[in-house]
Amino acid sequence: MTKHFQRLLAVGGLSGEVEGLETLFVRLSDEPIDAVAVAGDLGALGAHAAA
Repeated sequence: MTKHFQRLLAVGGLSGEVEGLETLFVRLSDEPIDAVAVAGDLGALGAHAAA
């Protein structure tokens, strides 16, 4: 079955800041977005990572 998306949110430049992505999802939870494409490194050390 083919699914067509009308509203695609593309997110990038996260560099390991997964909390920022979670915050974005909460803020956009009532928006009519059909799909989210995350481009970038979710596993990189973010600003809050311990050295």
